[in-house]
Amino acid sequence: MKRMHKCNEGHRQKQLFSFLSIIPKNLRKRIEDSIYPLFYEEVFCQIDEEVFAPLYSKKASRPNCPVNLLVGLEILKYLHDLSDKQLFDTYARDLGYRVALGLQDLSEGEMSIRTLYNFRSRVVAYTEENGINPMQEVFETLTARFIEKAGVQTDIIRMDSTQISSNMKQMSRVTIMSRTLQQFLKGLEASEIEQHAKEYDCYMSEDKRKAFLESITNPTQALERVAQDMLRVLIRYEEHPVYTQQKAYHLLERVLNDQTVVVEEQLRVKAGKEIASDSCQSPFDPDATYIQKNGKGYCGYSANITETANPENDVQLIMQAQTQPNVHSDKAFLNEELNELKEKTDMNTLVVDGGYSGEEIREKMAANGVEFIETGLKGKEPRCNSAAFEIDVTKGILRCPMGKEPLWSRIKSKKAQALFSHDSCKGCPYADKCFAKKQTKGMKVDIELKRYERDKRRVNRQSEAFQKKKNLRPAIEGTISVMKRMGLKHIKVRGLIRVQITVLCNAIGYNLKRVFQVRQTMQKNKNKPPLLLNRVA
Repeated sequence: MKRMHKCNEGHRQKQLFSFLSIIPKNLRKRIEDSIYPLFYEEVFCQIDEEVFAPLYSKKASRPNCPVNLLVGLEILKYLHDLSDKQLFDTYARDLGYRVALGLQDLSEGEMSIRTLYNFRSRVVAYTEENGINPMQEVFETLTARFIEKAGVQTDIIRMDSTQISSNMKQMSRVTIMSRTLQQFLKGLEASEIEQHAKEYDCYMSEDKRKAFLESITNPTQALERVAQDMLRVLIRYEEHPVYTQQKAYHLLERVLNDQTVVVEEQLRVKAGKEIASDSCQSPFDPDATYIQKNGKGYCGYSANITETANPENDVQLIMQAQTQPNVHSDKAFLNEELNELKEKTDMNTLVVDGGYSGEEIREKMAANGVEFIETGLKGKEPRCNSAAFEIDVTKGILRCPMGKEPLWSRIKSKKAQALFSHDSCKGCPYADKCFAKKQTKGMKVDIELKRYERDKRRVNRQSEAFQKKKNLRPAIEGTISVMKRMGLKHIKVRGLIRVQITVLCNAIGYNLKRVFQVRQTMQKNKNKPPLLLNRVA
């Protein structure tokens, strides 16, 4: 039964005699010096439970398990990279967890692990239906508070992405197809299975499925046989009012389209090189995709991490953590996040690697008044560098690297063109690295404006100012490395929304750890006041 939503505010009324008042002084001091009081004040107390109200019934009924308790547990899980069982074992015996979750009496907070599972399922279902992820709102609220109270400057931002391997076994094409068909058939009513028992029997159990495929010695024939069976089932139920609405039916349709093509009204299995990278890699994680990067194949998702980078900050914090199937490019992430970054921050400098670069991106950055620092440029160093020419993008080439003026110049077809006299170019020390080509009337120079801009960027990259800003980027690789050690390396969930929630909780935990570490350092340094993250607002 769906429960009624009720906010958990009882923890704000402090008990005169909580369990902290009866434990030994040394143990209480250890808890007070740990991360848990900070977690309570800056995470638990700041969770807006009303964001989750639509997940529950509006009718009067039994109240829900406190939402801030459930969300707090999710964040604690990734703060310490725990499994669900480890999380609940720790919750049962660790007094620090009770402090973090606002529990003042040892008899409070009893729940089953199934309650947490049901809550996750509600969040996923609500997000799928409405396109709004409540955990995203929690992340944004907590992050904004961290940034404000810690006085973090957001004018310089850095960004990087990382691959997240899907929590699934790699499957062959025939396994993907047959397991997808099996998944759909198992969802049929018993009477329907019985009616087509002879046809469906070889897919109804794992042993039978494997034996059936092993009986077909030719791999291509096995693919063709399973593809024909999939097509037959899809046609059989294509007008069924119930089965066609099921996810399993749509997945079966998708996988068949991924793996086959119709040629002259005949179904043909695609060659391996024809399979798209966004094809289904497993019926158990249909959102995961496949990509090759730096000669290595990845199956799963990509997380794009955006972090503050001003060197004057006492602490750098993750500001955005976006997750998509791994065929989503770095450029696409940046395109989607740029407007929000400009709206929520003071960003005037963005530091990225070469994967984010492109003319369209550069134009957008310039239009938004953002200095775009690309730490890597694609392509080889050119033999001839046009940056030494003085070019006006409306008039053309004004002077060559030696300061010589052309006989005439113009802009045509997005190129700067000019004609220099033969005498001007005679004996030039740069002749072997120049664009000038000898013609009857003089030395012709043709430079594409895009090439000119790219060459100027190459020259600018050698400047001390650029190198100083460029050196701000590598630290985000350390951030991602820490996040990997906090659970992103071996992710334990499947499906895009669940992976998104995992990354968001991981990022919240990372931010909290950074703030706690810096606050501890500042408290030891008596010359600097501690961060203000130590009082409930």
